Amino acid sequence: MKSLNILFTAPRKVELVEEEVPQLKEDQVLCRTERSLISIGTETRCLEGKFEPGTNWASWVKYPFRPGYDNTAVVLEVGSAVTNLKPGDRVASGAQHSQYFVRGAANVQKIPEGVDMADATWIDIMRVSQNVVRKCQIQMGDTVVVIGQGPIGQMVTQFARICGAMRIITVDPMEARAEMSWKSGATHVLTCGADEAKEALLEITGGKLADIVFDTTGYHKVLAWAVDLTRRYGKVGLVGDTVNPSLQVIGAGVVSKSISVIGAHGNMTAPYDNDFYPWTQAFTNEISMEYIAQKRIRCDHLISHTVSPEQAPEIYEALLKDRSSYLGVVFDWSLLK
Repeated sequence: MKSLNILFTAPRKVELVEEEVPQLKEDQVLCRTERSLISIGTETRCLEGKFEPGTNWASWVKYPFRPGYDNTAVVLEVGSAVTNLKPGDRVASGAQHSQYFVRGAANVQKIPEGVDMADATWIDIMRVSQNVVRKCQIQMGDTVVVIGQGPIGQMVTQFARICGAMRIITVDPMEARAEMSWKSGATHVLTCGADEAKEALLEITGGKLADIVFDTTGYHKVLAWAVDLTRRYGKVGLVGDTVNPSLQVIGAGVVSKSISVIGAHGNMTAPYDNDFYPWTQAFTNEISMEYIAQKRIRCDHLISHTVSPEQAPEIYEALLKDRSSYLGVVFDWSLLK
């Protein structure tokens, strides 16, 4: 069986390549992709290929590189040892942008009835967002600032609402993204850069600043600005991994204000059930699915573009030039000719 796959064959070069699908092993499933979501911040950085030596990016991105980690699909065939899935099941996974793929049955999540396939493509982005919100331990009554309203920022905003934040203040200079955050649960929206947000934040909080500030951007300058927006004994949640750590400074006030800087990554979830940290990847995904089914998390308003995978080269080129009008870009694999 052949599969049409999206590859970054070199920096700034995108190709659609037909490749043979691997043979199915006993503990694996063969799937046909229905939808896959571009993680626009992560994937454009991978495509640009500009990262400092020694970073997570430099060790991860090797060309040809297979982008994508937000995928929904239909199971076509199961291995002889697979008992929890059957042909016809709808599943979500971290599979790349591929027409067909083989994956371990333990690494796919069954999509419940009532959850749309396009919505379920957000599961991995939701897991990243859950991780940083959980680590920062939002309490009822907290004032939270979310810097950046791309896909991760929009989901952090929604989880902050679920966890009981009293004020959720979003900060993004791109007007369309900033305005979209109202639908994600923001109580206040600042259409500006984080370096310009302090005066408005002081007014909103009566001079107290924020209990927790989330930096979801990955832009090296933002960490120092986030620290400046944080109150004494507050927290900064860092979920955007910069490609330029040598240029990233922590800013003034971390020590004098006793601020905690908390990092989180999508792969921090536990691989198996345990008493110390019960939020396994499977359980975290289950939480996200349930919130979507309950309509407590919304994804539909975040999908700005739905395109055929055949448009991949032009879509990625547009994202490299200007991401301001893009938010959730979904490949619809049924559109393949």
